[in-house]
Amino acid sequence: MDLYTGTTHVCFTFLLFMSAVWTFFAWGFGLLASKKHWSVAWGQVGDLCWYALFVMHGVLFYVLWFETVPVSSQLLLLIGLHVAFRLLFIKPDR
Repeated sequence: MDLYTGTTHVCFTFLLFMSAVWTFFAWGFGLLASKKHWSVAWGQVGDLCWYALFVMHGVLFYVLWFETVPVSSQLLLLIGLHVAFRLLFIKPDR
């Protein structure tokens, strides 16, 4: 592993960690606040997707360090998952 690749991996690892913290707190509390406006079934789907999003951070960490998937593909996947979760499950404050 050369210096550029190692630096990229370390920076993306930091991003993954901060994203996992964001998922845990911001999306978790947002989901909790939004669940009172939903049916029980949709709330359970939201919970399942929140757990899956949280687990995906660990999977991406493993793939980053032990597989050869480009970092840009992982970043696009992570951003896409966060945007989709926000649009589907977090009720706007308006």
